[in-house]
Amino acid sequence: MSGAMYNPVVIDDDDHLDNFDTRRRRIEEETQTGIHLAQWVAARRSSRVVSGRYATTLSLTEADTEEAIENVLIDGIAEVIDLTDDDTPATCSARQFIPQEEETIISGYEIPGLRLRPGINLELNSALGEHKIQFLRIKYIVQRPSGVVLRGWGFARTRYIDGVLPRLNEVAMVAELRTSDSRHGDNQGLVDVPLSNVRRARELRITSAPFPEHRFDQYDFVSLGKQWMEEYGPLVCRYSYHVHYHGDNVKPCEWAIIRINETEADNKYTKPDQQNRFSWRGETVPGGSHIPGVRDNTQPVVDLEAGLGQRTSDYPQRLAHGQRYTAGDVFAGAGGASRGIERARVRLVFAVDHWSHAAATLRSNFPGTKVYHMPVDENFLGSESTRYRVDILHLSPPCQFWSPAHTVAGKDDEANKTILFSSAPLVKKYRPRLFTLEQTFGLLSPKFKESFKKFLKGFNELGCSIRWKVTPLANYGVPQLRKRLLIIGSCPGEKLPTFPAPTHGKDVKDADRLLPWATPKSVLASISGVRNNPLHQPHAMRRFNPPKAPWDPTKLARTITTSGGQNYHWDGKRDFTLLEYAKLQGFPRFHKFEGSCIKKQIGNAFAPSVVKVLYEHLVNWLLDQDGIRPSDGHQPFPGAVDAIDLSQDDDTVFSGDEGSDADEEIIHLGDRSLHHGPRELAQSFCGQSSTEGSPDSLMDLEFVSGLSDLETVRGDYHRTVPDYNAAPVIDLTLEGAESSWENQCVI
Repeated sequence: MSGAMYNPVVIDDDDHLDNFDTRRRRIEEETQTGIHLAQWVAARRSSRVVSGRYATTLSLTEADTEEAIENVLIDGIAEVIDLTDDDTPATCSARQFIPQEEETIISGYEIPGLRLRPGINLELNSALGEHKIQFLRIKYIVQRPSGVVLRGWGFARTRYIDGVLPRLNEVAMVAELRTSDSRHGDNQGLVDVPLSNVRRARELRITSAPFPEHRFDQYDFVSLGKQWMEEYGPLVCRYSYHVHYHGDNVKPCEWAIIRINETEADNKYTKPDQQNRFSWRGETVPGGSHIPGVRDNTQPVVDLEAGLGQRTSDYPQRLAHGQRYTAGDVFAGAGGASRGIERARVRLVFAVDHWSHAAATLRSNFPGTKVYHMPVDENFLGSESTRYRVDILHLSPPCQFWSPAHTVAGKDDEANKTILFSSAPLVKKYRPRLFTLEQTFGLLSPKFKESFKKFLKGFNELGCSIRWKVTPLANYGVPQLRKRLLIIGSCPGEKLPTFPAPTHGKDVKDADRLLPWATPKSVLASISGVRNNPLHQPHAMRRFNPPKAPWDPTKLARTITTSGGQNYHWDGKRDFTLLEYAKLQGFPRFHKFEGSCIKKQIGNAFAPSVVKVLYEHLVNWLLDQDGIRPSDGHQPFPGAVDAIDLSQDDDTVFSGDEGSDADEEIIHLGDRSLHHGPRELAQSFCGQSSTEGSPDSLMDLEFVSGLSDLETVRGDYHRTVPDYNAAPVIDLTLEGAESSWENQCVI
């Protein structure tokens, strides 16, 4: 749907058959490398282990293989990527930029045949840096004692930018950013060019329009040829490419390919973001697509005549009753991401997974969500019965990304058979505003460079922006030594969100406003008093004979995999219970697991506690983009007060019934039942003693209007204040109902 309004001749830099064959061959070789690496790891790790009276055979499941492969690849990855645990964003206390020489900004300067001034575009004699910056748009002309320097934005041909389609005369703005530099990103990303490196002036068009609009004239290309066009034809910039570094580290830690928006484009080549969004997905409902009781064709729509950079008159000042953003979860597993999405107050519309046990768990926890038990292949992608429009889409492809899954037919048919390349077609089908993806960081290994480039180009071809980094999940409250590749994407017409600021830190100071890293001891303290739970029977666990080495529970646990990841209870006498594994993986206590292979379901999951932080951040981002104060998005029902601290742990549960017209809520607090309207309900919580309601108590709201499908409202106190300067408030998060442990089969 996105693209030019006309159909000119499309010429790509890599249009030659030999280049295409080379790329395809490399991807096939990388696929075989992954398969052989998995087989090699499995062969080495599968062995007879004799311990005391017991002899067992250790075999690797998929998640165990993933961790083992990451351990094999990590040295090669660490040579090119910063894998430290430093996730601290730049602050006002960061090191100030100090020029090496005294500088004066001058308005212009003349060289033979060319008058230099801000805004002029130049071609350079010699390309700069790793990304081969060859063009410059002047922002400042700087007079130094040593001479005049041109400072401005650098541009490189897209053929040198990994993840961007290499098209003739298409360039990307390149910026390198450091957390230790307190300057604004616009100034951090500037490059300095001496006058001696100026070759000539060059036409450069910065546009928010999709490819191929505003490109060179096709008839000039036909009559003058490709070589002439590359040397003299107009250049077009549609993307910026950002590379982030921690402090003075020479290895990058984060990357972003960001589509130019309407405020960044040249006036002559601007296309409104709203038009790009409408071309991508049609009508968009500000504040979220889910409005209970409102038909789709009566929802507010985007007004394409509203003008550039202006929010439409249809944008509500506050959210409608019960209005929420919507999401879908693909490769959902046992619902780790789904649980985090729901806890972030996002309406989960659908979830899909091919494994029967996972699908049963999804249905049990999310009765109001359409659950598909089927593989994600061309049948799922091509079926009209599985088509939805959601605001956000989450993808967790299998960690062994070379796994076969035929999803897209075409000239690149063989390469498209790997599961990794199903992601972009899924985004194309559901056309969300934003999407998220998590994967093994082994994908960033130089051994899989061509596969990752092709993966990114799939999103680039759709006109999306994308941001990625390797993240220690401990920085978001997971008590494990677990790192994941996290990706945030934005679709045409949407600005690209940042990653959420860390909520936890390794060495926390009072000024950091962070919580210390969660530990196994602190996390499992909340279930120390749990009784009569089939997933938590510590006394019935088999004792190790002889006992294993005790370990410090105030340190992070090993990565939890489908077999546990060689974790066990810190006293060395027993394994963790399944509930303990679930808590260490970020699940709330009431999340239900159906069928068998529960440890595998837990180990495969994306930590719900991380997804909750991520999606709360994305909800606030969308609210801000939609012209709604993010604090307004925290109101679950009319009349609720803004600031409430329930002082409850993450297992507090409220359950509701969508469609109820009841005017009052029934709260169950132990043996008490209190009847309140919405305001009285909030006031009763405000007056409640912090000693009331133990970590194991459940508070069920039987009839909460505006909520759906046994969804629940829970209270969490936010230690970290969002970027929008909102005060800490009650987290009114949508959850599943209280667990029922009937008919569960555990391993």
